[in-house]
Amino acid sequence: MDSRPGDLPPWTDTGDTSFTGVDGNPHSGTSALFSGPSTSDGFHDQILPTADGTAYDVSFWLENDDSSGSNRFGASIGGIILVPEAAQSAFGYTQFTFTNVTPGANADLQFIFSTRPPSFIWMTCVSLPAGGGGTPSPTPTATPTGTPCQFNVLIVYSDLKVQPVTLHDQIAAEPDVVTVDYFDAQASTPTLAQLQPYNIVVSFSNSSYADAVGMGNVLADYADAGGTVVAFKL
Repeated sequence: MDSRPGDLPPWTDTGDTSFTGVDGNPHSGTSALFSGPSTSDGFHDQILPTADGTAYDVSFWLENDDSSGSNRFGASIGGIILVPEAAQSAFGYTQFTFTNVTPGANADLQFIFSTRPPSFIWMTCVSLPAGGGGTPSPTPTATPTGTPCQFNVLIVYSDLKVQPVTLHDQIAAEPDVVTVDYFDAQASTPTLAQLQPYNIVVSFSNSSYADAVGMGNVLADYADAGGTVVAFKL
C-alpha cells in the first residue's frame, strides 16, 4: 500500500484542520501534506485493509519547519505507537521506517500534528508493504535527506498473451522506479493481496480481460486502499 496523504478520501482530517492541506514542497512527486493546526491537535487518518496476524513495514517521509519547540507530532497504527506524540526539533525530509509491525485487521493509520504557522510539518510517501515476518519491532530509522521515494510498479495487461515490453522499459527508465513486474490478466484476475506490494498498478488492455468485472472491482479496492492506478486501453 502506498499513498501521498492529502485532504481527500481515503484520508480523513479531524480535530483542528486549520492550516492543513496539500501543496508543493514534496520530497518527490508533485505534492505533499502540510499541517499547521495551532489551537489543538489535528488528526490525519486512513483505515487500511490490513490482515489480522500479518506484519507490515510502515514508512513515511517527514519534514518539520517549526523550530519553536511548541509543535507536536505523533504516529500510530492499529493502536500501536510508532512515534510518541511529542515536540520535534526542526529537520529536513527524513524517512521513518517501522519494520514487522502487526496492527491487526483493518487498522487505523493515524498521524497527529500541531505546529505554529507559518511553520508547518510536511509529510509524503506513506507506504505499508507486507513485511518479512519475524518479531514485531517498530523502530524508527532515519535515512539521509534527498533520497527519492522508490516505486514498485505492476503492469496488469491483456494483450493476446504478449507482454508489453516497450511499456515496461519506458516505465523502468523513469526516475525512482526500482521494480516493474508483469501480470497476465487475460489468463487470470489478480487478487488485492497480489496488487498491494506495489505502489503503482498500470492496467493495460488490447484484448479482453479474463474477468472484466472482477478486474474493475479489484482495481477499485486497491485504489480505495491508497494505491495508485493508471489505466488505459488501445
